Amino acid sequence: MLTAQVIGNVGRDATINEINGDFAMNFSVAHNERVVTGDGEVIEKTVWVNCTRWLKKRTELAKYLKKGTLVHVAGKPEFKIYKGNDGRNKVDVRLRVDAIELLSSKEQSEAQASSGDAFPKSDPNEMTESDWEGTTSNAA
Repeated sequence: MLTAQVIGNVGRDATINEINGDFAMNFSVAHNERVVTGDGEVIEKTVWVNCTRWLKKRTELAKYLKKGTLVHVAGKPEFKIYKGNDGRNKVDVRLRVDAIELLSSKEQSEAQASSGDAFPKSDPNEMTESDWEGTTSNAA
């Protein structure tokens, strides 16, 4: 099975929609990386990942997935190629999320960004199996 992991900041607050009795929690994550070109120029590049976590029941987790929160998500990647307004091919990156780990709050992420710290100094608040009781990522 192909899996992917992304560490980044939530770009869009999580929303939960009911679909055929199951619940889809949707949010986006922005992953920033620095790329050094052949001539030594450093380019900051952002990759946006649209995330969906399928649930059997509503959860309070969505209230913690606010824009700016640092998260680690893992799951099955899906890619969709489409033509942009400029006529060029673009790739929509999606992740069918199996696991979410909160690495900081929005406030902690903003404070670290202004201080230059890349990762939080406190221990991450990792979700346990009991937090996902009754959920599945295989719902359609």
